[in-house]
Amino acid sequence: MSVDEDTEIVEKLAKDPKALGEYSTYLIKENKRKNKLCCPAPEPNIDKDKPAILFLGLNPAGNEDDAKRDEKTHGLFLNYYKEFIDGYETEDGKKHNGLSKELINHKKTKNSKGYSKGFVYSDYYKPIHDFFTEVTENPIAWEWCNYELEYLYNTIEETKLKLSPNDRDCIEHCKNHYSDNGKYQLIIRDLVYYHQTSNFSDILINENTSNIKIKNVGIKSVKEIVADMINAYIKQIPNLKLIYVSFAKTCDYIYTLTGCEDSYLTKYTTDKEDKSKLDEYGCFEYKGIPVILAGCSLGGGRALDKYSRFRVGVKVKEILKEKNHK
Repeated sequence: MSVDEDTEIVEKLAKDPKALGEYSTYLIKENKRKNKLCCPAPEPNIDKDKPAILFLGLNPAGNEDDAKRDEKTHGLFLNYYKEFIDGYETEDGKKHNGLSKELINHKKTKNSKGYSKGFVYSDYYKPIHDFFTEVTENPIAWEWCNYELEYLYNTIEETKLKLSPNDRDCIEHCKNHYSDNGKYQLIIRDLVYYHQTSNFSDILINENTSNIKIKNVGIKSVKEIVADMINAYIKQIPNLKLIYVSFAKTCDYIYTLTGCEDSYLTKYTTDKEDKSKLDEYGCFEYKGIPVILAGCSLGGGRALDKYSRFRVGVKVKEILKEKNHK
């Protein structure tokens, strides 16, 4: 099942990351929204020929400084590769170091909060990387692998981090290796582009709300806002094979696209022909694209348990196998 598409809005959101970021924040209670914490969506840089998986989180962590940084870097993140941490060996047998510690997120001192802001965040991205590498049985290319090297170097140095020759070599090695060998590109996006680390769900409006007033647009429901955003992503990503939805709250919102008003945790269809409704694996189709509601993150304290991770993995494998034979 699909929601009637607001073509004008969708076209604008697909082309303008700042507009998409702003639009997403209408899912926040008006009296709780702080403009200084809003940020643009990442600048899309999609390989139109390579099959893509869209991974949808809840919101970016951080604070006002992180929102300002996103304006400079267009949401660029190097995510995670093992080589960034442990180094790597080239074909000639020469060993190379990983990235400088300034580029890697690490916990700050006991007198400060959160993480220092590098470009590699293993705690969050390693479980995602490992899961999709396992289920696709192939290396995964992050979206940043589609950028030109000079763009990557210049954007990173916009944040006043200086890249050493070794840093540049390491980034180039990973870009070339995973661009060439990655069967899928993994696109990371969020439901709401608003930097807040804790209690974010508390400031979101209810997913069944139907009377949200949007500047220069009019009245929209949550379902319509979510549909506009997902339709924009579909337009941005021509070879999209799967939308993977992490975090329970994000699943609550995406589930509105099925047209069902009950909880996605309590009801699923046994009619295997009706792919617009949720099946027992937490999967439905939207505009012909499988959407899987995982319900929990892949890492951290509230991660999927071992059995649930296995079941989700089986379903993802099944979806990708089916898509690749069409």
